[in-house]
Amino acid sequence: MNKQEFESIIKDNLTEKIRDPAVFEALCTITPDVRPMKDYDQNNKYHCFDLLTHTVMTVDGVCTDGLSDDEIRMLKTAAFFHDIGKPYVAVIKDNPDGSTRTSYPGHPEKSEELAYPVLQELGYPEEEIRKIRFYITAHDLFLHFVPESASSKKRHRNTINERNILRVQNRIMENRPELEITHHDFFVLLHLCRSDMKSHNRIVYNYVGNIIDTYVQMEMRAMMIQDICYFLASPENDVKLDDE
Repeated sequence: MNKQEFESIIKDNLTEKIRDPAVFEALCTITPDVRPMKDYDQNNKYHCFDLLTHTVMTVDGVCTDGLSDDEIRMLKTAAFFHDIGKPYVAVIKDNPDGSTRTSYPGHPEKSEELAYPVLQELGYPEEEIRKIRFYITAHDLFLHFVPESASSKKRHRNTINERNILRVQNRIMENRPELEITHHDFFVLLHLCRSDMKSHNRIVYNYVGNIIDTYVQMEMRAMMIQDICYFLASPENDVKLDDE
């Protein structure tokens, strides 16, 4: 399979297409890491779908507002690979009530690692690979950011405001210079983050049954961050805020 064939499969209606065994097997030919995703129970309070279902829903759910055709293509590709590393970093933990939960520390980085040679093999140009690798490795970057109204002193560095978002952006740019990340890339990234959230539980409970999050709240936070990323991406604001 080459880049064009792969993109034609994931372009639209992947949630329906994946039900065809021939389509699933075709995707497994690009990397054996696709197969373990099928029926993989994520066992996590934020997730109600198996890993493959969550992934294809994220691909189909990518918002296209304000994006170029090329950005949409790359985001959908990133969405396909964004959680592919989860089975390899899974850590099962015990809850006080005797149940278990699974966390996935470092899964964005593992997913990027697994996707990189596959993207090369498919024939993606290096410029696009850099963007896709960034989208994959950063898709959980702002997951734990909270609005000003929900902040405490302990969480102030994760408060949603321009300075904190810029701080994170600059840190990633400095730590991953090989990816040639721009402020605009963070605005694009939030389209993937929002699609990822749409494929989560609508209401998130902890192990004792208390509501700790909802999709509405997740979407609100993501849109607030995306608005700031859009603001920071304009050239006149980049200079002003970077110099402060």
